[in-house]
Amino acid sequence: MKDLEEVAEAGLFRGLTVEQKTLLAALGRTIDLGRGEYLCRLGEEARDVFIVRSGLVELVLPVDVARKQHPVVVDELSIGETIGWSALAPPCKYTLDARAAAPQRSSRSTATSWRRSATPSRPWGGTSCATWWPRSDTGCASCTPCGCGS
Repeated sequence: MKDLEEVAEAGLFRGLTVEQKTLLAALGRTIDLGRGEYLCRLGEEARDVFIVRSGLVELVLPVDVARKQHPVVVDELSIGETIGWSALAPPCKYTLDARAAAPQRSSRSTATSWRRSATPSRPWGGTSCATWWPRSDTGCASCTPCGCGS
């Protein structure tokens, strides 16, 4: 239960009810990475959202210099911070590499599981999933339709 409570306190869930936080946190699975391993890579289809539970994650921009690629660290994220916001809104592509700066533990959730867990009776903010995903005339304009009807 302690693991679930830690994830539920992530900044991403600020403003949600305890019930909503608990449900979303329960959708995550713990992953462990060694130093230098990647959670996601720039340009990949963003399907997962990660919440840092321990260690440090570097956000890295690969830069080409003299025909050679060099990783440039542009930010560091620690406990309770979120990686992979790109999975929650179109075009659903990761915008940076994210790699473990040291042994690291995160909670990994698929954005699809979050969308599917939203219902009119259990909204994530406003009406259904509209708070996190832009709306279109046909409803939720997420990368993977959630079927929420909003």
